[in-house]
Amino acid sequence: MSRWPIKHVIIATALLAIELMLGLGIIGVPAVIIALTVLLSGKPRLGLRLKVAALYLSVSVLTFTWLVYNVDVGKRRAIPVIAACKQFKAEHNRYPTQLNELIPANLTALPNARYTLVARQFGYDATRPTLYFPAMFHGVFYYDFQTDSWVTND
Repeated sequence: MSRWPIKHVIIATALLAIELMLGLGIIGVPAVIIALTVLLSGKPRLGLRLKVAALYLSVSVLTFTWLVYNVDVGKRRAIPVIAACKQFKAEHNRYPTQLNELIPANLTALPNARYTLVARQFGYDATRPTLYFPAMFHGVFYYDFQTDSWVTND
């Protein structure tokens, strides 16, 4: 039984950790390229190449799964913000000019949109009005208060 090459396990773990922290989607495609390169290199035995390729393909799948999951998280975490904006409009006959106007009367604090270090805050455009958050490969998800629906710019 062949052992896993520890260097590939370390590299794959580091790549996945970077992706989970940043949430930018920059690791998924390179991980597929690495998997294909390892698989087609022909250097070690086929069984070992298959294991290493599967490891990097797993990193790619987990990366894209993380991106999709964060879109769902953003939409769920937007629910109380959307409700607070609607309540604000009912009370003041206008939407807030910025999200900070919702605190503390309508919200105790603004939630983070996603579980990432980059682009984790909700944005707000009072001129439309829309609540939004960026999501890699989808552009930006907007909640349009006038149509009461989510749209994306991709």
